[in-house]
Amino acid sequence: MSVKTIRFPVCGGFHARVKQRVHQYFVDNRMPKTSDWRLFLKIGIILIWFVLFYVLYVFYATSLLMSLLTVVALAQGFLLIGFNMMQDGAHHSYSRQKTINWLMGFTLNLIGGSHVRWCQKHNILHHTYTNIYGFDVDLHTTGLFRLSPAQPWHAWHRWQHLYAWPLYSVLTLSWALYGDVRTFVSGHIGHHPMYDLESYCLIRRARGP
Repeated sequence: MSVKTIRFPVCGGFHARVKQRVHQYFVDNRMPKTSDWRLFLKIGIILIWFVLFYVLYVFYATSLLMSLLTVVALAQGFLLIGFNMMQDGAHHSYSRQKTINWLMGFTLNLIGGSHVRWCQKHNILHHTYTNIYGFDVDLHTTGLFRLSPAQPWHAWHRWQHLYAWPLYSVLTLSWALYGDVRTFVSGHIGHHPMYDLESYCLIRRARGP
């Protein structure tokens, strides 16, 4: 599997020093590197919210107004699962047990996404090559936004600080209806070949927790 890569120069052990200082912070403050009870409390609140408004919407919404209110609240539940439970699991924040983190990451599949695609796109391509044009696929917006000096400038970018806010609110629709479909049809995330499940599992085992 050929993947476009970039090499970062070794700069006097900066990365090693940062990792050591972060590790020492947790040691000095006697804090675990994974979650404590507060993260699991957050899970409980999110799940109660989601189940509550799902039941209200499906079984008790008898008017247009109640349907609109409950479906908006239910949509927030989907977002909370995606941006909290799934993301924390995919970043291995819940536990030292890989299975627990995998289950939390898999919640993205339960709400219509793909945790394999997300982990490659976000954990690997975004966090490894943050804001590097041509590598970080989060910079690719088909010209709608200019997020790097290396990208072509268009007149409408003068106003992107205004139109970015409402457009970002429908970003999930773009992912589900266009981005994911394009990825699976083309077999690529940006210029990078998409991992199949077998390759993804091999990479996860090699990278460790």
